Amino acid sequence: MNPETKTCENCKQAFTIELEDFVFYEKMKVPPPTFCPRCRLQRRWIFRNERFLYNRKCAMCDKQMLATIREDVPVIVYCNPCWWTGDWGGEMYGRDYDPNKNFFEQFRELMLSIPFPPTVVDYQSMIGSEYTNYADHLKNCYLLYDSNNTENALYAQTCFSTKDSMDFIGIGNSELCYEVVIGGTSSKVFFSYDCTQCMNVYFSRDMSGCSYCFGCASLKNMKYC
Repeated sequence: MNPETKTCENCKQAFTIELEDFVFYEKMKVPPPTFCPRCRLQRRWIFRNERFLYNRKCAMCDKQMLATIREDVPVIVYCNPCWWTGDWGGEMYGRDYDPNKNFFEQFRELMLSIPFPPTVVDYQSMIGSEYTNYADHLKNCYLLYDSNNTENALYAQTCFSTKDSMDFIGIGNSELCYEVVIGGTSSKVFFSYDCTQCMNVYFSRDMSGCSYCFGCASLKNMKYC
């Protein structure tokens, strides 16, 4: 069998299926893909729900909780206390793989039988931070995702070791920041992009080691600009 060029059903771009890919598909008893690698990656990422939280009941204790899985999705979801400390274990759901059956059908059956946690968090390290996901060691945080070791923060993505800040993405070791995209080891940075080791910086970008600057760009170790 030779490599085959196909047109993606989603984006209509051409992509190539190599010989070793066909060997793998035959081994797994699945048909060749109809989506290109990029579109397949996007479809896999849909599986990871990071920012949407829904109300549903715990399948063990029946208490209301926030979860990344909607109520109408037919999977078992436990609240964090039940999932982390409940009287159950993963070994209860073990089963043999049958090579004569479709892998994905068996995988789906397994997924529908095991309990899911409502969110991906280190539950025992979270304080007053229910509306978060993919997080650990948060205190008094709201709508933070992919974050850790942060306190008193709101509306943020991908942060660590940050305090008393809101509306930011991709910062760490900072405090008292607002509307910041990418940065770290800073204090009182506002409406700025890519600022590190800065203090009292406003409406600036690409700054390093600067303080008391307003509307500046591409500066290092400068003050009162």
